[in-house]
Amino acid sequence: MRDAPHRAPLLEVSGLDVTYPQPEGDVRALTGIDFSLGASGRSGLLGESGCGKTTLAMAIAGILPEGTRVSGSIRVLNRPAPAASGPLWRRRCDRAVAMVFQEPRPFLNPVMRVADQVAEVCLSRGQTGGRGVSGQALRRVGLDERTGDSYPHQLSGGECQRVAMAQALAAQPELLIADEPTSSLDACAQAEILALLAGLLEEAPFALLLVSHNPAVLARMTSELTVMYAGQIVERGPTLEVMRQPLHPYTRLLLACYPDVRGGPAGRLPVIPGAPDPGAATGGCRFAARCPERLDACSRTEPPLLDRDARQVRCLLYDA
Repeated sequence: MRDAPHRAPLLEVSGLDVTYPQPEGDVRALTGIDFSLGASGRSGLLGESGCGKTTLAMAIAGILPEGTRVSGSIRVLNRPAPAASGPLWRRRCDRAVAMVFQEPRPFLNPVMRVADQVAEVCLSRGQTGGRGVSGQALRRVGLDERTGDSYPHQLSGGECQRVAMAQALAAQPELLIADEPTSSLDACAQAEILALLAGLLEEAPFALLLVSHNPAVLARMTSELTVMYAGQIVERGPTLEVMRQPLHPYTRLLLACYPDVRGGPAGRLPVIPGAPDPGAATGGCRFAARCPERLDACSRTEPPLLDRDARQVRCLLYDA
């Protein structure tokens, strides 16, 4: 049923905590994540490596590693999951959620023709049509019959990413999660995949959650932007507003590293000293040690996520 998501969010995440058990001590990768996405929404997740973007995407898709501890709730099409991982959640959401990864080759069977791999996705979801549906999905992503008869090792990186997208589309998802889908490709292939994805979004009624560390990609492809740092959401709002007038010091510094996004000068790019550490114990702001705008209170007071008109920001600079 396609009309239900219009009455309620397609995706609702509430109070999500994700902890990875480690021999040297547990690492809480996500803390208190609240997030929603409407049908046909175009939402982006921005942040450095280690900020929790992929963990959030995997939690929504139900593919977190075995043993991961999850609390909070995730609802897709208003259906709750007792935990956002494991076979029960995958059975509940596999018809609604599809995911495309940064590097597609590990998820393709090296000894099976790619058309058969797309057809296998259809069969696993109880769809009929087999090779016919597979061929249609491959054509939608710009691949011909010759490519369908090929094995993954015979294809370029860009072609393999198109196969992965064909598999996702064959599942007829309500939500497509794309985790850094172009970062492993050369510049030409990146442009082709982004153009393809933009075209598919125009013709298909699915929502998009796009994970990236590249603001330029998110500016082009999304209308809402969530900025993550060390397992928390630190800023959220309309994509172009966040790009043009970032509220959080972390967002400002991150965008300054991509001068082409905000029209900055050419030359040597700035860097943010240090790295995000979601596992570090802190009673204050997780960005305080790297923040040039920190206040005395930032090291001892954890900031809440504050509403600022149509925006949200987690920073004591706005806690007036």
